[in-house]
Amino acid sequence: MSSPNDPHQMAGVLAPFLAEHLHATGQDLTAVAATDDKLLVLAAVYARLPAVAQGVGEANAAMPAPSPAVEDGQQLLVQVNDLLGETADAIRHRLRTLSDRNTC
Repeated sequence: MSSPNDPHQMAGVLAPFLAEHLHATGQDLTAVAATDDKLLVLAAVYARLPAVAQGVGEANAAMPAPSPAVEDGQQLLVQVNDLLGETADAIRHRLRTLSDRNTC
């Protein structure tokens, strides 16, 4: 089993973002991304969020509905979903920043 910050796993997480950036700009940032600590931390967060959502969903399923705990769990799922999108946006922003640094 790989560690949570395994470079190969992070490369897999970043691959769609790197492909999107390459398609949009023509610039391949794969080598730069592999050594950028901020980007790797964002990738690690992005990789873990689906497991968080699954855990919340499983906890919700074990609760009798309707209950305040289920409502809280549903709100937490919305927040995790929002965080997933915000983290994706942060990854894209970091790639743009790295792109700007590498073209100057």
